[in-house]
Amino acid sequence: MLLEKINKCELCKDLLEIKCDDLFINKFHEKYPALGKSYGVGNKNAKILIVGLSPSYHRCLTAKELHPFNFKTQIQENVGSGKIMYDCMRKCNINFDDVYITNLFKCSFLEDKNNYTSDHLNNCIKFLKEEIETINPKIIILLGKSVSKYFRQSEILKEKNIRTFDLFHPAYIQRNYSMLNKYLEQWKNIERVIKECY
Repeated sequence: MLLEKINKCELCKDLLEIKCDDLFINKFHEKYPALGKSYGVGNKNAKILIVGLSPSYHRCLTAKELHPFNFKTQIQENVGSGKIMYDCMRKCNINFDDVYITNLFKCSFLEDKNNYTSDHLNNCIKFLKEEIETINPKIIILLGKSVSKYFRQSEILKEKNIRTFDLFHPAYIQRNYSMLNKYLEQWKNIERVIKECY
């Protein structure tokens, strides 16, 4: 089972330690040993696979269930970048129940999300490859420049007939709200492709 494989993975030694002196956090980590690792969530027969970069370190410290963007929690609480993405999807008639969302890297980088190396990529890409083979999506959406860079570097889709789309990461839209309409247009383009091809 993929979740179990991710849980047991200890290949990236530098990502295993939580650099925090807070006693509560350390006790929490003892209770939830998978802390800092994220798992894909959604429809395993989805036509659309959405790929983010990695779990947020700050959310890793408090979330019992760490899904990409803590998607369901953000929708319920009406906050966060996941809510921005959900709203755009809804306006384009793309339901959360019809997609699968995951992260390229399953562990959080504790200091700088852009510090992932080729070793991290080689250790982690097999999990995403297994998700792609299981789900067999028609479309893969890559959220943000870093995801696009690492994804293409991996050549994971070599000889596969799957369309990819590069979108802004919703966290970028959260920081630059004036770009929301352009972000919505990116989703509308995907909606048009779905209607025309699938």
